[in-house]
Amino acid sequence: MKLHCLLSPNRYESGSLWATDTTGVIFGPVPALGKADNAKAAKEGNPAREQAKPWGDTPVGTYRITGLTRGPHPPEKFGPVFIPLSPVSGVALEGWRNGRTGLAIHGGKLRPDGRLRATFGCLRLTDDDVIVLADLIGRQLALVGEVYLDLHEQTVEVA
Repeated sequence: MKLHCLLSPNRYESGSLWATDTTGVIFGPVPALGKADNAKAAKEGNPAREQAKPWGDTPVGTYRITGLTRGPHPPEKFGPVFIPLSPVSGVALEGWRNGRTGLAIHGGKLRPDGRLRATFGCLRLTDDDVIVLADLIGRQLALVGEVYLDLHEQTVEVA
């Protein structure tokens, strides 16, 4: 099984996350948001939310998943499941070398308008979606011990 995520270059818009195996798509696509909280990023010295710097938008690249935590605290911030991401390549690895830590896939409270809420640099799904994803990941981890996520940003064509 492999996870795929395609985010908009306008990180205010949700992208999509899905899972595949040898038979094709087995989960999703579901909405995913990889946008940092503007106020927190600015307060921490990254007002442009640069991916390779701490407190920026979720960095593109490949990540390895080797575990998950059910019932993280506080639940309104992280939702029912917290899936830690370990950078393997791309801007994700560059960010890790620059001190980015604690990246994960998780749920959490939605915005008042029902849209996904920005994080401190993680990838947010709805609580319902992250529960289903965690069940798939848990089964895969029991079989092979790891799952990979390829996270990309859509390219913008210039006319």
